Amino acid sequence: MTSAQILRRIGGYQLISLLVLAVAAAVFRPQALIALLAGGLLMAANFHLLGVMGRRAFSGATPKLGYALLLAVKLVVVLGLMALFVLVLHLDPLAFALGLGTLFVGLAAAMLTPTLPQAPGSTN
Repeated sequence: MTSAQILRRIGGYQLISLLVLAVAAAVFRPQALIALLAGGLLMAANFHLLGVMGRRAFSGATPKLGYALLLAVKLVVVLGLMALFVLVLHLDPLAFALGLGTLFVGLAAAMLTPTLPQAPGSTN
């Protein structure tokens, strides 16, 4: 499995875990739904951009300094958006952090998937 496939799998599992948590929040704590989705979608976008920029930065023989600087700017923008959501828009910080944490659930699920027994004839 290539690194691009692994990154797609992590992103997919992250969005699935976000969807499961969003349904649970809608049922049990609807006021936390917006914060949960904001955190999860911010992390999904951050992870996707990290993969795209990382591939471009390290493609070819020499790493490109411009993309490395763009990664640093992206980090500052993401941290600024986190501050905006929690400090200015007053979203629920616990639900927001739970949304951010779905990336780690996706990462763990993607790393554990290859250890599961495969069905006969499966190509994954």
